[in-house]
Parts: sequence; C-alpha cells; structure tokens
Amino acid sequence: MPPRNKSKQVETEIEIKRETVRFTLDLDPEQHRFLKLYSLENGVKASVILRALVYLLEVDETIANRVIDEIFAE
Repeated sequence: MPPRNKSKQVETEIEIKRETVRFTLDLDPEQHRFLKLYSLENGVKASVILRALVYLLEVDETIANRVIDEIFAE
C-alpha cells in the first residue's frame, strides 16, 4: 500500500489545535511490531498514527463506543 498524503493533514490539524504533553504507552511486542510496520508501510510516524486515533475517539462516537465495547468484552 503506498504512503498516504492525508496523514500530514491530520498531523497538522492535531498539532495546530493543541500543545503536546508526553505520554508513555507500554505495548506488547506484537502490538509494537504491528504499529511500527503499519507506520513504515504508510510513511507516517507512529506518534502521528496514535494522535489520529485519539482524535477519532474525540470526534467519532461510533469509534469511541467500539473501543469501550472492546475493553469491556475482555
């Protein structure tokens, strides 16, 4: 899959909105590998992907509900 230019737009919109605060996230090795490969395949930094995911949680109630459902399904 070729890199997408839209990620730069998401990164810019997210960074314009807010100043940043450092957040540490521990991932298991499989999740870390997936995130790194996904970021490389799409030409986007992993931090940009995670910011976009948090942004989607903020603006998309369907996604936010799916995340909560996944958490409590375990």
